Amino acid sequence: MYTFNQENKFINEDFMYEDTIENCLETYKRCKEMMNYEINLENPKVSGQEINQIIECGEICCATVACLISRSNFANELTALCSKVCDQCIDNQLKIANGDDRILEFIQTLQICSNLCKNFDF
Repeated sequence: MYTFNQENKFINEDFMYEDTIENCLETYKRCKEMMNYEINLENPKVSGQEINQIIECGEICCATVACLISRSNFANELTALCSKVCDQCIDNQLKIANGDDRILEFIQTLQICSNLCKNFDF
């Protein structure tokens, strides 16, 4: 079970577990930011599909965090799904990035989350 230290950080013997939670939370936060950014972006390549993909990715990351914190029996399945959804989001973002630094940074966040979730084993 998790406890919190004075900095309100999770304490856990397994660093990868904590790292996965933190990165999924960061990805969730970035998805919300990028959804708003891309809605206001004047890029004809950005459609409802890309926005919906970002929303879906953020929600899966959030669900993954909840699953990991509760030590759910479905942690492996949800982290695998999270990785897959992040990978799809990466593919969509690469199509619209066109050198946009914010989108490229978002892609890096997605890649970290995808890799951690892909390698997660509870």
